[in-house]
Amino acid sequence: MKRIFIILIALTISSFAQSTLPKASENYFHALKSDNIGVVESAVFNIVQLKLHYPKQNTDQLLKALIELSQVSDCESLRYRAYLAATSNNALFALKLKLKNMKILSPFL
Repeated sequence: MKRIFIILIALTISSFAQSTLPKASENYFHALKSDNIGVVESAVFNIVQLKLHYPKQNTDQLLKALIELSQVSDCESLRYRAYLAATSNNALFALKLKLKNMKILSPFL
């Protein structure tokens, strides 16, 4: 009975997450336009997470915004992070996440 309950909760969360992805993408897009650097950096990180966990999600609009940010931002570190997020390979992020979860993350990754 407990296992069925856990499965039902997992399915509910999964279906809820799928229905909120378009809204999340829209929020990240607007966050990239913010004047607050911390908000923009957070959006860049969350876009990478979105690309990693939902590779089939259409992120073309976000990638265009990241490329634009990497070219016009006044903050050098933000331009660099936006460039990495826009041109990143999901396989590398997946490997890094897997290693981090295994607690053997190398400082060179």
